[in-house]
Amino acid sequence: MTPFDRQAVKETARQTLAHTESNHKKLVLIHTGAMLVLSFALMLIDLLLSQKISATGGLGGISTRSTLTTIQSALRLAELAVIPFWQAGYTYLTLRLSQNEPVSFKTLTEGFMRLGPVLRLLLLQLVLYLAAGFISVNISSTIFMATPWAQPLFDVADQMQQGVEYTNEMILAATADVTLPLMIITLVPYIGLAAFIFYRYRLAMYSLLDDEQTTALSALRNSRILTKGQRMQLFKLDVSFWWYYVCEVLVAALCFLDWILLSLGIVLPLPQAAITFLGFGLYAAAQLALHYWCKNEVNVTYAQVYNTLMEE
Repeated sequence: MTPFDRQAVKETARQTLAHTESNHKKLVLIHTGAMLVLSFALMLIDLLLSQKISATGGLGGISTRSTLTTIQSALRLAELAVIPFWQAGYTYLTLRLSQNEPVSFKTLTEGFMRLGPVLRLLLLQLVLYLAAGFISVNISSTIFMATPWAQPLFDVADQMQQGVEYTNEMILAATADVTLPLMIITLVPYIGLAAFIFYRYRLAMYSLLDDEQTTALSALRNSRILTKGQRMQLFKLDVSFWWYYVCEVLVAALCFLDWILLSLGIVLPLPQAAITFLGFGLYAAAQLALHYWCKNEVNVTYAQVYNTLMEE
């Protein structure tokens, strides 16, 4: 299969957005704004619960603290559970835009409307990444044990066999130097496997949403076929949008404004909570601006890649 033309799909995406009758910029603001409102609400609730937990002291408050902590964890899990389906709706929006089809707010809810298939696809992809992690751990542990970095572990094992008693703290202290090398040796194969999975199934969600009859397994198979011989082009396309991803990282860093100010030695005459909300406000404004001007163009380009490969 001939590699797709990156410049051609970019230009097609720009022309599609320029001539669409849909107010796509308003819809991306709705999409981003909804996630920001959800994040702000959960952040506010989390802050209030943290204050309540701190104020509940003594043995008599153990039950209350446990309940409040459980609520905190449940809310965070709920956010993680909702966002993928909302993102799937945005993927469907960009796909319809790339195909010159009408879009509306309802388009953004497609991920929830097709909850079952989207959930199955997400779970299958999660299983693939977990399998990659399992393989990486097995490979890295075998390699690591053959390197000089593993010697502290052997020393501890030998001394324990000789009757030397070690506490958990002593074992952790004695083997602390092996942690970084082991992490590096584990990450190298995992990054390679994860990148392979990512690009192999990069178009699976587009395939699933493009046809209501497509199952999660079929979407994975379709993506594997479509991306064969195209994965390096997809990687190069990602690299060509480096400026957008760098901006996303810089914008996200505003959420950690308090840490940034602390590392720079800057002290604002504001309470800690006020600085946290100030950082979130700056992050929200920057995120809305970035997505308003750039997000649709970038994501419609990927949808156009899917259309181009489907036509071949």
